[in-house]
Amino acid sequence: MRLLSPLNGITYIPVDNQIFTWSPYANAQSYIMEYSTNANFTGNTFVQQVTSTSTSLQGLSPLTTYYWRVRAINGVDMSPWSTSWSFTTQNCSITIADAVEITICESELHHAEIRLYDLCGKEVMKASVQGTSTILNLSSVAKGIYILRVFEDGRIYQEAKIIKE
Repeated sequence: MRLLSPLNGITYIPVDNQIFTWSPYANAQSYIMEYSTNANFTGNTFVQQVTSTSTSLQGLSPLTTYYWRVRAINGVDMSPWSTSWSFTTQNCSITIADAVEITICESELHHAEIRLYDLCGKEVMKASVQGTSTILNLSSVAKGIYILRVFEDGRIYQEAKIIKE
């Protein structure tokens, strides 16, 4: 059994509605998905039992690294645990007035682009990242809740919820 998503070591994933997927295991009737803030799965460990090869999690803590793994169940028999993977959640939200500074910490990003979406998924703003820091002027954007995404070569690199006051 192989873990599929979220990718190992990925950062800035949402704290809610994060979907976890893995490859099927022969003759499995159900699966146990275990996740923890401890790489050894001791202490703060949570378990979900599901009948499919995916599950979603709600209410993860912001800016936290989690570790996850899966095992298959067939009657009373259980498979060994899969290899464990890790991911780090994003900050829940940023409350702003008219401007937000976007700082890119990764020096390998060369073609980063910022896009702002309303909650219906409509793109309301787009900007290129200039160097490692860009000020995004939101004075023309109506008050509300938005999703800010930083893209690198067409892939989402970072995502945050923006509350415009």
